[in-house]
Amino acid sequence: MGDVVTADQLVAGDHACLTFAEAEERWDLVAEFVAEGLDLGQRIVCFTDLVAPDDIAGELVVREVAALAALE
Repeated sequence: MGDVVTADQLVAGDHACLTFAEAEERWDLVAEFVAEGLDLGQRIVCFTDLVAPDDIAGELVVREVAALAALE
């Protein structure tokens, strides 16, 4: 097994698993990931079969992520 690293130490091609205990924690993690990607000018794709796209955008807005401006 490899060394433990923080999410900001991951690079392209790394494999990671991020766990959460409750929905609010999940949204906080997703929001942080999306915000950093947008700050870097990256495209963000979020796949889920449990949450509608409008609900995803709403959760990001609540967490002050400027996701609506980036939606295509």
